[in-house]
Amino acid sequence: MYLAIRGQWQAFEDQQVVDMLGRTIQTQRDFWKDHSQEYFTVTLIPTQLDRGSSMGGTGLTNSFAANASNNKYLDFSGLSWLFNHELMHNWIGHTIKNAN
Repeated sequence: MYLAIRGQWQAFEDQQVVDMLGRTIQTQRDFWKDHSQEYFTVTLIPTQLDRGSSMGGTGLTNSFAANASNNKYLDFSGLSWLFNHELMHNWIGHTIKNAN
């Protein structure tokens, strides 16, 4: 697993993201019984927002890119949800496709 993270974050330490991401990837791969990817890369870049928080991402090949507001309002559990969501696209929408 590779994590490219930019900046100093107000809501968490880098190691928290590394640990959460490692658990997320391992849990989903175990659930789907799919350990076929030799590597997985995640990028996380900050966005500026004075009030509230915002985050988003996009799934890519063996990777996903994420962005989040870098302020005190960012909820780390929301970031965990986003990472789980983006990683799930490895299977739903990529490996598992609609019949039509």
